[in-house]
Amino acid sequence: MSMNSAPGWHAARASVTVQASGWHRDPRPQDSPRVREASVGQPTQRGSIRLHALLTAMLLVMAASMLSPAPTTHAQAETSNAQAATAADALQPGQSAIVTGTEGRGLRVRGGPGMSHRILTTANEGALVQIIAGPVNDGDDDWYQISVGASTTGWGVARYLAPSTTVRAMSNTEGQRTFIAKITAYADGIGGVPVGARTYSGTRTRWGVVAVDPKVIPIGSTLTIEGYDGVTFVAEDIGGGIRGEAIDIWLPDAKEAKTYGTQYRRVTILREGPAR
Repeated sequence: MSMNSAPGWHAARASVTVQASGWHRDPRPQDSPRVREASVGQPTQRGSIRLHALLTAMLLVMAASMLSPAPTTHAQAETSNAQAATAADALQPGQSAIVTGTEGRGLRVRGGPGMSHRILTTANEGALVQIIAGPVNDGDDDWYQISVGASTTGWGVARYLAPSTTVRAMSNTEGQRTFIAKITAYADGIGGVPVGARTYSGTRTRWGVVAVDPKVIPIGSTLTIEGYDGVTFVAEDIGGGIRGEAIDIWLPDAKEAKTYGTQYRRVTILREGPAR
């Protein structure tokens, strides 16, 4: 039997191997790989938590500063109160108002102050109505009792009513001039306008031509009129009865022009004066 195969030799060799490996072993306790991995990640994790807490605190401070009301001066308070009072007193019983802002759909006049009441009639865009009472709030809108025509009385939403005596000029978001104007109509063959007439600018009368007061709307200006979607009108004509914020639309149908009446619509000036 060889020495390599002897049982005693294997035991002695194993003992020596264990002892030899023990000579180089660090006597301090060794962590498992999982424990070492956790201990390495702890400082990074703590840093992330601190950074997150700091960012959260900064965001809370910024939000608090944005939500806190700005100090209001006495003059600003008086101005706000005056504006609110003016808005509340804009329409009074006995005052005339015009239907506007319905985009040509007209104002539905109901039997009571609220959408649940039945519709009595529809007041056309630009129609003149009489304020009888109000406003009454139904929780969503302010309503006025109005008289439409000679025999119909009902309630209309306040936001579609404007004082007939007030024409407010303003600018839209693009800086264009916009205002409520009195709109009438004319046609060839009526009102002293001959068939095939020429405008003040020398052009032929046609659909899209309007007569204006050149002191208010310069000749050559282009404009839109509420309710006429997709139509760009051109101020090429004038008229003896056109004064101030008033526009006379040329219509191809003389019968339609005769029954057009007087309406009030919002006008936006796209270009002031002729193109250059």
